[in-house]
Amino acid sequence: MAWKANAHHASPNESEGLGRALHVAVLRGEAELARLLCSRGECDSGVGLVAWSGVTALDLAIFRGFDEGGEALLQHGALLRHFQHESLCEAVDRGSILLLRALLQQMGIRSCAGPFATDVLNCANAEGNTPLHLACLLPDREAAIKILVAYNADPNKENPEGMTPLDCCVHTNNKSAWRLYGMRPTGRLGTAVMRQSSDRFMQQ
Repeated sequence: MAWKANAHHASPNESEGLGRALHVAVLRGEAELARLLCSRGECDSGVGLVAWSGVTALDLAIFRGFDEGGEALLQHGALLRHFQHESLCEAVDRGSILLLRALLQQMGIRSCAGPFATDVLNCANAEGNTPLHLACLLPDREAAIKILVAYNADPNKENPEGMTPLDCCVHTNNKSAWRLYGMRPTGRLGTAVMRQSSDRFMQQ
């Protein structure tokens, strides 16, 4: 897409003509400027929908991995456009905590307190894994696990292999993820997985 090419190659001087000031701050990676612009109402003036090349400032922050500036945008209610239809599983797969938090905020989910929140937080991907399963299966997703657990995603839901997210932590020797739970696996395969993995796992 053209906006991706521009986001990669635009220099600070070139980016002056690309769009709104907040987009430029994100392109430059200037978190302090992004916070200042947000405090002046940039996020309240339609920047969530008035986008450069069809992309909002928050979309740009996610694409560039600009989490510090993205946090300021989230705090001031900035919206997604390009990424608005991504699923929580896709956010976890990307390894983007900013996208995960933005999707939860945009969907109005504060905790797994209702049917809609429960369905979204525990919705499985094509392989039958929920966002929490995926976070436990992939490396370096501890921050995603913390967020999903804080939102009360179900730690005991089983995937097609009969494994819970807790089982997945042990199955993949994901020590950091397992320790976040402070508990042992509980699914149908939990005992078998534990027997096969625990000796090697605990020696690491």
